[in-house]
Amino acid sequence: MTRSDIDRLGEAGRVGDAVEFGGATPGFRYELRTTADGDRMQASFEANCLSVSVPAGEAEGWIRSEKTGIEASQPIGESKTLRILVEKDFACLSERPDEDETDTFPNPTGGRKKEAVLQQPLSVHLSE
Repeated sequence: MTRSDIDRLGEAGRVGDAVEFGGATPGFRYELRTTADGDRMQASFEANCLSVSVPAGEAEGWIRSEKTGIEASQPIGESKTLRILVEKDFACLSERPDEDETDTFPNPTGGRKKEAVLQQPLSVHLSE
């Protein structure tokens, strides 16, 4: 997540976007939101929207820290687990001329100092 995404999550309790695929409607939507109830991060998928909910206290601690990401595992039945990972977006280590590099966090490895924006705010993995 970019710096402005993190700021918006902290201020409004929600950040998201949509991806359109040609003429297909509705497009794919995704959001990250804080919630006052619940004790762990969890994901749901309804009406073409991937929604990840994070307990407000956990989100607030992450937003204010140097911690790279937050993650959780969610049982989804039949011995399957959904691994949810949300990370801050860091500056690229190598030059990417076509990237808008204005809204990221400094890379913690001390690599290239230029800031970068990657348009992948959510990463969700399914493992068995």
